[in-house]
Amino acid sequence: MPRLKRGKKSIGKPKRRTKHNLKAAADCKAVIPEHAYAMPTCTSQYDLVQSPCGYSGQFGDCMCILHYDEMAAADEESHPPHHDSDGFHADEYFLVFDGSVVQYKPEDNVNHLTLQRLQEDTITHEAELNKLNFDVLKTTEQLHLIQCYEKPNINMKLSLSVDCNLIPTIKVHGKSLPSTHSAYKEISQTFIISDLMLLAKSVSEHSVCFGNPDGKYVSIFSDKGAAYLEGNCGANYSATIRSDNCELLVLAQNLRCVPCQKLRGAYRMKDKRTNEKTNNVNILSSSRPNCSMNRKELEEKQKLLKAKAKELELQNRRLRNRIQLEIEKQATELNAKETSDIYNLVTEYTPQVEKNFEADSFQRIFWDEQIKYNQLKNKCSMRWHPLIVKWSLLLKSKSSKAYQAMKDSGFINLPSERTLYDYTHYVPSKMGFVPETIAMLVKECQEKGIYNEPWKSYVGLLQDEIKVKSDLVYCPTTGELVGYVNLDSTSNQIMELQNGISNSESQLATSALVLMVKGASTDLKFPLAAFSTNSLDSTQLYTILWRAIELLEIEAGLKVLFITCDGAGQNRKFFDMHRSEHNNSSEPVNFCQNPYADDNRMLYFISDMPHLLKTARNCFANSHSHKKSRHLWNNGYNISWLHIVNLYEQHIEKNMYTKSNLNRAHIDLTSYSQMKVNLAAQVLSSHVATHLEQEYGAEVTGTVEFIRHVNKFFDCVNSRNLYEGANKRNPNLDPYTDTNDERLTWLSDTFLKYFDTWRDSVKNRPGKFSKEQYAKMQLSQQTLDGFKITVRSIVACVRHLLKEGAPFVLTEVFNQDALEQHFGHYRHKGGANDNPTIDNVKHLITTLRVVGSSALAPLRGNTKRRKSDPNRDTVNSPLPRKKSRPYSI
Repeated sequence: MPRLKRGKKSIGKPKRRTKHNLKAAADCKAVIPEHAYAMPTCTSQYDLVQSPCGYSGQFGDCMCILHYDEMAAADEESHPPHHDSDGFHADEYFLVFDGSVVQYKPEDNVNHLTLQRLQEDTITHEAELNKLNFDVLKTTEQLHLIQCYEKPNINMKLSLSVDCNLIPTIKVHGKSLPSTHSAYKEISQTFIISDLMLLAKSVSEHSVCFGNPDGKYVSIFSDKGAAYLEGNCGANYSATIRSDNCELLVLAQNLRCVPCQKLRGAYRMKDKRTNEKTNNVNILSSSRPNCSMNRKELEEKQKLLKAKAKELELQNRRLRNRIQLEIEKQATELNAKETSDIYNLVTEYTPQVEKNFEADSFQRIFWDEQIKYNQLKNKCSMRWHPLIVKWSLLLKSKSSKAYQAMKDSGFINLPSERTLYDYTHYVPSKMGFVPETIAMLVKECQEKGIYNEPWKSYVGLLQDEIKVKSDLVYCPTTGELVGYVNLDSTSNQIMELQNGISNSESQLATSALVLMVKGASTDLKFPLAAFSTNSLDSTQLYTILWRAIELLEIEAGLKVLFITCDGAGQNRKFFDMHRSEHNNSSEPVNFCQNPYADDNRMLYFISDMPHLLKTARNCFANSHSHKKSRHLWNNGYNISWLHIVNLYEQHIEKNMYTKSNLNRAHIDLTSYSQMKVNLAAQVLSSHVATHLEQEYGAEVTGTVEFIRHVNKFFDCVNSRNLYEGANKRNPNLDPYTDTNDERLTWLSDTFLKYFDTWRDSVKNRPGKFSKEQYAKMQLSQQTLDGFKITVRSIVACVRHLLKEGAPFVLTEVFNQDALEQHFGHYRHKGGANDNPTIDNVKHLITTLRVVGSSALAPLRGNTKRRKSDPNRDTVNSPLPRKKSRPYSI
C-alpha cells in the first residue's frame, strides 16, 4: 500500500502510537498521529483529516485509511517484532466513520464495508422512513428505499438506491431521475445517514408527474414526436404520454411537469385537428389542400363530394321541373299578331329613346342593335356594331358561363361565341413582340386621330410585373408548352447558354412583364407586349424596353417621351445604366438621350407617384411605431407616427361629431392595407395636418410640415381632369397650361430643397450618431431618389408638351394607373384565384387589345375610376376579324 507523502520525502517511521491518539482522531475528525500513514481511496465521502506534522489533505471525496507501518528500529529490541508498546500490530487497518473508528482487514472489501455500515445506520431510522412511506430493502451491493402502488396490484412507484460507492440514484417507474433534478439539491458533499434521510424527505415532498393519460390523447399518440407512451405502472391510469424531457417528479401541489404541460398543449391542438378531419362537414369546408391529406381522408372527401354533387343535381332537377310547371300553367305563347304588337310597342318607344340618348351613346347603339337583330329573318347575317362586340368580349372575358346564360335567356340578343372567337383570334396570342400587334396599334392611333397633330403623337411606356401561377399548358395550335420563362430573343439565347453551362433545365415563369403604351395627351391605352419572367434583372429589362422604343418610334411613328415604373431594384438599376457625361453626378439619373428620335429628344424616367406616396407613408408609419425602423427628425422636431395615433385615439375615435376620413385601418397598418393608395393619401392630407396643428400646436411642427409637403406634391402630380381643381377648390389639381406654372417651380425648387434642408439638419444635429442612425432620421434613400427622379422628369415632360402645342397637360398620365387597371382584368378572370397563369395572360392581353377602353376598371380597385366618365369608345369602323378557311374538297 503506498504511503502518504509530503512533497518528495516520506513521513518518518512511527515513534509512538496509542489508542488515545487514534480515538482523538476519530472524535475530532481532524487529527491523524504524526507517525500515521494514510492512503486515499475514491470510495466514499467522509472526513477532513489533517496531520500534525504539517501535511494537510482534503479527504472529502475519499476514505481515511490509517496504516500503521513497521516499528521503528529503536523499539525492535524491547518489543516483539511487528508490535508496538500498546499491543497493536504494525500493519493494522482502520476506517474513520462519522465519529467512530472501525478496524478492518486488508483482504476485506472496503466498499462493501462502508455500505454495510450505512445499512446498519438505516435500520435505526427505519421507523422514520416508514412514516415517509418508504420500505427498506438491503442487498450486498445496494441499499434500496422503495415506495409501491398497492391497488389494484403491487407495483413499484419509485426507488431511492445507494450503491457501494455511496452514490444515490432515484428511479421513478423504472426510469432514472435526471441528476439536475431539484430532489437532489438536499445532498451535501459528505453522504451519511443524515444525508440519506434528507434525500428521502425531499423525495416524499414530491409526487410522480401525471403525464397526459387522457384517452383521446393516447389514441392519437405518435412516436414521431419528442414523447413516449408509458404503460400501466400501477398508477390511476392505464397509460400516459410523457415528454422525453419529463422530470418524473414534481412538487406535491403540481399535477405535471412543465415539459409534459407543453406537450399537453400540442396534443390538444392535434386532437382538434383530428376532430376536424373526422368531421365530414369540416372536410368539405376546410381550406386544407388535398396534398396534405392522406389516402383515407381523400377517399372520404371524394365520397362526400359525390354525395353532395348528387344532392345538388337532384335539387337542380326539382327546381327545373317546378319552373317548367309554372311556365306551363301561367305562360302564354305569343302568336304572330301578338309578336307583331310587341315589335310595334318597341317601335313606338324608339322616338323617346332617340330623344333621351345621343346617337353615339351606348344606350342608343344597344337599342338600335336589338331592333336590327329582330328584324332579320336570317340571324346569321347580323353584323354587330363594334361597341357591342367589345362589350360582349368584356363580358365573356369575365365569365364565359355568365355570358352564355345571358345570351340563352332570350332577354337580350348578343353575338355568338363563335363570332367573338373570330375577333379575339385575328392576331395570334403569343408572348413577346408580335408584328400584327404593331399594325393594330397603328390602326387604333389612326382612328383616334393621333397622327393629325404632332403633340398628340407623344406617348409614354408603362412597365410592371404581375404575379402569376407557375403552370404548364399545352397549346394545340402551336404544339408548344406555355409557362416557361420567355423573354426577347437576346435574353433567351443568353439563358439557353447559361442552362447549357450549368446543365440545368428551363425555369417556370413566376411573373409576367407587361408593357403598355399610354398617350401623353390622348386617351390611348394599348397593351403592347407581355413576357413570362422569373427574377427579371436590369440587363434583361434593358434589351426589352429599348426594343419596344425602337418599334414605337420607327414602325408605329409615335414619340416616346417617358418610361414609368415602380421603385423595384431592377428598375433603379435600369435607370442608373444610362448614366453618361450629361448626368454623371451623384444625383439619380432621370433622363437619357433617345437614339431613335429624329429630333434629338430626351427620354425621361419616372417613378410611379402612388408607389412613392405609399413608401413615404410606410417610412413615416415606422417612425417611433410599428417596426420602429426609423426615427424621423428634422430641425429639432420629431416626425412621428404616434402623433397620428394620438390624434385618432384622443380626438377622432371617441368624438362622434368630428368629421374625418381616418379610421382604424389608417392607423394599424397590415401587409394588405400598406398597399392601399387611398389610405396613404388620406393620412398624408392637408386636413390631417390642420387637425394636428389645431390640437397639439408647436409640438407637432415637424410632422405637420412633412404632411403638407407630401400632400401638395401628390396633388400637383395627380391632376386628372379639367374641372377637378375648380370643383374641389384646390388649384393644385388644375391642368397645366403654362410652362411658367407656379407649381412647376414649387416642385423643382421648394419641394426638393425641403429634403436637402432636412438632410443638412440631420448632419448638423448635436450629439454623436453613427451613419446608420443618421440614415434612420430621414426617409429611405430609395424614396428620396424616387422623389427627385419623378419631380425632375414630370416638370421637364410638362414643359416639353406645352411647348410642342398641347393645350393642357394632366399629370395623371405619368403614373401607372392604366396598367394597374389592366392587371385587374387578369385577376378577375382567375375568379377566386387572383394569380392568373401565363396562358391566361397570353389570351387576355389579345382580348383586351380588341376591347380597348371599353374594358372598364373595377370601381373598388387600388386605382380610382370616375363613375361619371367611363371613357368608352364610340368608334364605328368595323373591327378586324379572322377570316374563315374555305372548305377543301
